[in-house]
Amino acid sequence: MEDYLLDCVEQLQRAGDDSGRRKSEIQRPKAWNLLNKEWKALAFLAVNQAAPESIDPDSSNGKSARPNRRIGRRGGRGGRSGLQDRLESPQSVIRSKESAAYRLAVLIAQKQKMGASWKDEWDEYFQSLREECETGVHPVWERMAREAPLIAELGRFPISEKEQNIDAGDWLSQADFDPRDSSALLSWLESCTLQLDVHQASSLQKITRDLRSGKPRPQKWKLWMNPSLTDMVGDYAFLEFMLLAAGSNEQLSSIFDNIDSENLQDLVKSQSDLMSLRAGSTENWQEAVSNDGEDRLAKAIRIEAWKNFQTGNTTDADSLLSGIEILENAGIEPADSLSWAVISGLVSANRGAETIAILEGLEISNEEEMSIAINLISESGDSSIQESILKGLAKSSDELTLSVMRNTSAPLSIRKKAAQKLSTKDLGIEEEVLDIYTLSADVEGLSGEFLSHPELVSKYPHRALLVWHLIPAEQGVSIMQELEAMRKSAILGLAETENDEVMTASSSSLIALLSGNPSSMDAVHEKLDSKGLEALNQVRAALRADGDGLVEENRIERLEQSVKDANLTYLERSLFDVLISALRLNRATMDLQSGVEERGDSALSALGALCSTEGVELRTIRFATDLVLEHNAAIPDLEMWYRQHDNGSSNHQIIRATIAVKKGDRVNAARS
Repeated sequence: MEDYLLDCVEQLQRAGDDSGRRKSEIQRPKAWNLLNKEWKALAFLAVNQAAPESIDPDSSNGKSARPNRRIGRRGGRGGRSGLQDRLESPQSVIRSKESAAYRLAVLIAQKQKMGASWKDEWDEYFQSLREECETGVHPVWERMAREAPLIAELGRFPISEKEQNIDAGDWLSQADFDPRDSSALLSWLESCTLQLDVHQASSLQKITRDLRSGKPRPQKWKLWMNPSLTDMVGDYAFLEFMLLAAGSNEQLSSIFDNIDSENLQDLVKSQSDLMSLRAGSTENWQEAVSNDGEDRLAKAIRIEAWKNFQTGNTTDADSLLSGIEILENAGIEPADSLSWAVISGLVSANRGAETIAILEGLEISNEEEMSIAINLISESGDSSIQESILKGLAKSSDELTLSVMRNTSAPLSIRKKAAQKLSTKDLGIEEEVLDIYTLSADVEGLSGEFLSHPELVSKYPHRALLVWHLIPAEQGVSIMQELEAMRKSAILGLAETENDEVMTASSSSLIALLSGNPSSMDAVHEKLDSKGLEALNQVRAALRADGDGLVEENRIERLEQSVKDANLTYLERSLFDVLISALRLNRATMDLQSGVEERGDSALSALGALCSTEGVELRTIRFATDLVLEHNAAIPDLEMWYRQHDNGSSNHQIIRATIAVKKGDRVNAARS
């Protein structure tokens, strides 16, 4: 500060005694902005040519001969404190670590300013400060003594010509933090003990002000540093590095070659390691994650190393978990590559249960990751893993999607999603896609494949008939003709085709039974209990070519209960449901044909219940529609279905007319 004060006070020589010019000139040098407010207040003693108050020889109490002056203007507010009123307080300056000359000058000025409020106990410090000044003072005090008579006694002390040697090594060694930690960097710079010239100090001040703003712009610092804080030599080069490293990933290692002090070499190496990691180097990665230092810089190095984890950086699962914890504690999202390395390590160590929380929300980008995720969901069934897999599928390549579809360990729902994605592409895998749709009983997918590739119908007649029996009416009503053609072709091919390898034997037998082409039912027998088998045998007899199709209601109920209790696949259960519906439709037909009113009403009630079932099959709607056409059966639930899904069609008009006739409303019947 004394050097900066001298630069400023020397300007007063050009100003003479003019008060305005003196105020202007002292603030002209760059050094003025480097002085804090207390030093500026001291400088104003020189500006104002402060002098001791004269004593009135005629005064009995020794008071000043100068009359009291009003502070402030007439009728206005009290005077505002000026810069000269910012002198450091006696209590503060006594404890200060500033030079003895500075402290003595402040105490002299404060004693005159404070008058009666000055405490006598402070007088004892004058002598010790004067003795210290006898060893030599900075040249600025000789100049200050000439400009401000109040502190003229400072001019009698010898001038110390030797530069003050300050060991900055201790301050530099405190740079054990990440240069990008703005708070730590500001604190460090504010305590700087380096002997800087005016230009260097001015540049550094601009940077510290930028840091204090709360929104530092380190990318601009390089420009501000040039040329005063660049190409520095000796240990001062470490300051240059810290400032540049705060806003750049450039390799700055050449700066370290200028640093001389041995006691800074460990710190230099650590800062160099941090810089190398930021530049993308993994040469010392293992050393970086293994360091167990607890200082701020060591922690920053570990964080940066884990941030830059690359596939192939080998370490054990627990160390990898520690890396994730380090990043999360620092508020940093771990890289996917690190998370997958942890998952892979845990799976290899048979600790798959620990992977679920890590895998949640993680992006899957290759076959190895997909395989791990599929194996985990096969073991745990956790829905969060399925979400990750499906998200990965949405972005995956055709090759990866195909590997998922072919992975027999994957849940069918996931394999089906993969099949749906690939079915729109001409990859020549239609039969494989058909297999997945069959295994998952995806009737909509099957119908789409058969309609797009009709040549597959005769090759896989069981699956084509599966579509016919299970397709929901709301899906099939718009493609009725195509489905009819598919059904005819499938029935023709059924006799020439053995059981479908993808479908269970039970499913194939049930489809054949529903299609009027019964085959061996041994596989079905194994699924049902004795009462169910007894009912099923009656069903087979009823559905033979020479059978009447009629099964007693109590037998149907027994079969229904047996199916409910049986261990069946989704497809097998769906086919049994269709079979039971078909039996009830047959019974309703017989009841309508009986001419018995009670049986007819029961049949209409049963038909209404079947037609109002959610997702009712197309074959049920067609069967009920045929009954309306043949027997003038009024089925309101059937009319409701047509109104919602096939409004205005010819069948709908006939059904509406039938209901109107039943109500005796012949006018509306005619309109329909």
